Amino acid sequence: MDIYVARQPIFDKNQKVVSYEMLFRSNKCNYYDAIDGNEATCNVISNTFLSIGIEKLTGGKKAFINFTEELLLDEVPAMLPKEYLVIEILETVEPTKEVINVCKKLKRLGYTIALDDFVFKPKFQALIEVADIIKVDFLETQDLERKNIVERLSDFNIKFLAEKVESIEDFKDAINYGYTYFQGYFFSKPEIISEQDIPINAYSSIKILQMIQKDTFSLEVMEDIIKRDVSISYKLLRLINSSYYGFGSKINSIKQAIVILGMDEIKKWISLIMIKKTCSEKYNELLTCGIVRARLGELIAPNIKVDNLLPNVFLMELLSNLNVILNKPMTEILEDLAVNEEIKNALIGENNSLGILHELLISYQEGNWPKFEILAQALGISGIQISDLYIEALAWTSDFMV
Repeated sequence: MDIYVARQPIFDKNQKVVSYEMLFRSNKCNYYDAIDGNEATCNVISNTFLSIGIEKLTGGKKAFINFTEELLLDEVPAMLPKEYLVIEILETVEPTKEVINVCKKLKRLGYTIALDDFVFKPKFQALIEVADIIKVDFLETQDLERKNIVERLSDFNIKFLAEKVESIEDFKDAINYGYTYFQGYFFSKPEIISEQDIPINAYSSIKILQMIQKDTFSLEVMEDIIKRDVSISYKLLRLINSSYYGFGSKINSIKQAIVILGMDEIKKWISLIMIKKTCSEKYNELLTCGIVRARLGELIAPNIKVDNLLPNVFLMELLSNLNVILNKPMTEILEDLAVNEEIKNALIGENNSLGILHELLISYQEGNWPKFEILAQALGISGIQISDLYIEALAWTSDFMV
């Protein structure tokens, strides 16, 4: 598919994901314009949302999708189910009579309408009256303006979404101003609070992570660890008997599962399960982002002609958010875990091949297409196939998180 596709989470005030904005752009262009927007949206709707199912890409949550004026007038949003769609009207759309009539029609059909990058102007009055959600860009507005928009439109039955919220401080301010939804990468930033002890449940998981990274780790010790934890045993047997591996006969023995999968594969899965166990609900999306990157990196690595990427990328991405989840410096976490030097160096910002791949995965996930293309070129890979692999990684992660 000649389109880059990614998703960005939208949270409520409890940092629970309520929906996703779908980010996409034609990779034929290095800029966004109306033609590119029309082509990208139509391509993604026909080749991805309709063929795969939009709900599978969002885990059953609503998707915010940008629509240009031309696509609105052609009533393209009506191609998608209203249960899974928020129609996001770009700030460049002029509120003509035709646009207003289409929006009213879509609203009557039960669709949710959001206004993007909102700045109050009298000409937008008719659009405000049909809007359900108004998005305010926190990078382009100051505190007073952010607050005034909410107060000025308080008589309308509208919810406000703060977008490009990049710090915990801005997130807290937005809550105080009356915003309901929050979008940005504030959730991936460490919160500056006094250092705390690692919770007991997380501590036991970290101890297991430490053990399985050791070179001397044996099959017998692995079997003992798995058998002592019912949840690990259940997840492992469920996994090995799933369609992902497709073995002909059912496997009921932990030892048999270890022998069949091999120690490297077992270590990968135990690491994944352990890191999931360290997470409180607050960090579910952060965990999900790391798992998506881990799987995407695993799918991309064979296409890169650099040694040692494939064995390391999965664990690297699983560990990449632990500094936020555990509220500890990454250097301390990596000292506690006996991971190899390549992973350590990549996660503390060294510009090795693994570190470049890590940055590439983050830039793709965040929809930073210019940076992604530069990094893809540096690693000698084509960006064209990444979108399909990303969608595969989303589906894979969704299955694991159930």
